[in-house]
Amino acid sequence: MSSIAKFLKKLTIFDWLVILVVFAGLFFLSSFIFKKEKWVKVEVKVSPGEWWWEIKSPPYWLADRIKKGDRQYDGLGRTVAEVLETRVYEAGGERKRIYLTLNLKVEINKRKKKFVFNHRPLEIGKDINLELGATGFKGLVTYIEGVPDHRVWEEKVVKVRWMILSDVFPETLGVMPWKAEAVKAGDQMKDTQGRVVAEVLNKEVRPAEKIVVTSDGRVFVRQDPIKKDVFLTLKLKTFKQNGINYFLDDIKVKVDQEVPLYLPNIDLWPTITRIIE
Repeated sequence: MSSIAKFLKKLTIFDWLVILVVFAGLFFLSSFIFKKEKWVKVEVKVSPGEWWWEIKSPPYWLADRIKKGDRQYDGLGRTVAEVLETRVYEAGGERKRIYLTLNLKVEINKRKKKFVFNHRPLEIGKDINLELGATGFKGLVTYIEGVPDHRVWEEKVVKVRWMILSDVFPETLGVMPWKAEAVKAGDQMKDTQGRVVAEVLNKEVRPAEKIVVTSDGRVFVRQDPIKKDVFLTLKLKTFKQNGINYFLDDIKVKVDQEVPLYLPNIDLWPTITRIIE
């Protein structure tokens, strides 16, 4: 003990600093080596971080760059994320909806009982920063493996009417004939993997009804000589959660709800008039 005491007395401030740095390095190295990690599957919707302020779908060129098998690496070149599956739908104009199934290498925070990815808590509803291949973007976590998932996937058959509200022609809700002709029974809406998410089962076209007001104030319903009323029967791929069906993950399947249809020849937003089954 006396020898140890003599040795300690000979140490300078610089020596103590070196010892502290060495012990700190050993501590962080041990925490890095012995930290508990695991792989978990998560689902992510590609969207801006502040999704509650503005819901805006990403541009098509971002969707086209993300591929199955793309990976993200840490500072040591190890894989920490991999794309297992992509679901990409048109979203009108030059934008697309992007949903990814990822395999993430996460740390386990035993004290808080949470997963940590890229030094940030991994939680449903929180944003996540991803750098897959040569592409960097933010996503919204919608599902984490191990967390109870109450979604039930099922198909819904609904009746819809395609209506055009116009200040120029307020007397009718009909559409122009070339638009009506662009939709056909059997048309399908697919994601980029070729999976069908919506299908036109039946199409009915009639001369559009038109409200006519005479010079003396009488009101009649007549047929528009040009426009058409279009009624469709659709089969939608949805999931049910808490008794409500959702199409494309966040659009409620309810009467008077508009649903987006991106068909081979035309994009439209018809309104649900009846839920058949």
